[in-house]
Amino acid sequence: MGGHPGSRSVTVGVLDTGVQGTHEDLRDNFDAANSVSCLYGRANTAPGAWEPDSYAPAAGHGTSVAGIIAAARNGRGVVGVAPNVKIASVKVMEPTGYMYAENVVCGLMWSAERGFAVTNNSYYVDPWMYNSPGNPDQDAVIEAVRRAVDYAHSRGTVTVAAAGNYAVNLDTEPGLFLPGDLPNAISVTAANTRRELAYYSNYGIQTVELTAPGGDGYAMVNTTGLNNGYTTFHGTSASSPHAAGVVALLASAHPTATPDQLRSMLLAQAIDTPCPAGDTRCTGTPAKNSHFGEGIANALAAVSGGNPDPDPGPVTTVYATDFESGTWTVNPAGADTATGGRFEVGDPGATTWSGHTMQPGTTPSGVRALVTGAAPGAAVGDNDLDGGVTSAGSPPVAIPAGGKATLSFSWFVGHLANSAGADFLRVRVVSASGSTTVFEKKTGSADTAAAWATATADLSAWTGATVRVVVEAGDVSGGSLVEAGVDDVRITHQAVSR
Repeated sequence: MGGHPGSRSVTVGVLDTGVQGTHEDLRDNFDAANSVSCLYGRANTAPGAWEPDSYAPAAGHGTSVAGIIAAARNGRGVVGVAPNVKIASVKVMEPTGYMYAENVVCGLMWSAERGFAVTNNSYYVDPWMYNSPGNPDQDAVIEAVRRAVDYAHSRGTVTVAAAGNYAVNLDTEPGLFLPGDLPNAISVTAANTRRELAYYSNYGIQTVELTAPGGDGYAMVNTTGLNNGYTTFHGTSASSPHAAGVVALLASAHPTATPDQLRSMLLAQAIDTPCPAGDTRCTGTPAKNSHFGEGIANALAAVSGGNPDPDPGPVTTVYATDFESGTWTVNPAGADTATGGRFEVGDPGATTWSGHTMQPGTTPSGVRALVTGAAPGAAVGDNDLDGGVTSAGSPPVAIPAGGKATLSFSWFVGHLANSAGADFLRVRVVSASGSTTVFEKKTGSADTAAAWATATADLSAWTGATVRVVVEAGDVSGGSLVEAGVDDVRITHQAVSR
């Protein structure tokens, strides 16, 4: 990023797995004197205590987060959002991978006492993902973390937090996702390069404030990794430090601003971003909605007062179906091998196994979807996919030439452990030049409940061509139980406007 690099008097606390401050892109900005390990709720300032535990899960996570915030502009590697501010490692993850409340409270208090302008919190507080005020133990966690966030706020520290990577509406979850759901924290969702909610990102109009780049399968975030290396990174763990970096720039430009004033500037300068066409989960207005909060964090405005909001061409819908009407062809290539539960358009009946939903009884819109055997049957396996592959294809779709084309759709896969990672849901684009897989979800080796999610794929390579969208599901691992479905398929086109 060009422009102002940030102030040396601004420090961002990275509450995470630990940071390797010796990295060539971090060492110029690393503040070892104010780094700490808060493991087991106790501040440990022994040299190197704040380093990641090499054998811990995701040990490099904190180093990657730190690079997004403040990798130095030194002619090597990558450049952070605020490449001149300082970063301090505040280790809150235990070697087992857990970030318990006592560690987080210690980290927030440490950051407040040391005068950090911002903390980044790319995690949720263990052991519960959602903490209910009605549960005494969980309420105690809420109260402890809330008090620490409020204390940091009172001492001038802005708390920026990841919204989470579970593709759920936080407004409807049974408790608080900590610390992001707290009033004095700023919850950040993840957007992809196509100005859509990243497929994994949580959301919620009552819960999230802002979005920032988070990366996905089409464009990842490049950042620092362990042992002086570099890596690609994605998730709300990547979008939150982008936002924290922008807060650091604002704090640099406005050194006497309070946390509330910094928050107000951050949200006022954010680039308004409307709900993507066809994503029925997204509610609200371009100025405030469930996917992007008050918009995309705006680093240029933070340092210049300008608004780099581009002027893209209009987005038009080229093709859309919610399967309430219209025609898809089952087995379009005549090569299906499934012996049961082939794709059909219908109203899916709910099926469950041992508490796990295998086929949802609801659809994202309307009552019909493309599913493997819509009828529930007397037993969970009566109409599931069996014996091979089933496919269904759209009518031909002519995509206008030039510009950007995007495919979006809702999907689910439910399966039992005996699927063993061999089965799949796949989406292909078929044109005169061949067939290309643009989405694939493999099953795993654990019982996995089905839940509707959304996905997007960049179809810009097919602008000017006529394509068909083909959906395939496979039960190829023997007698496994697999259910899959797709709904709300949409292809949009955005012309170039310069």
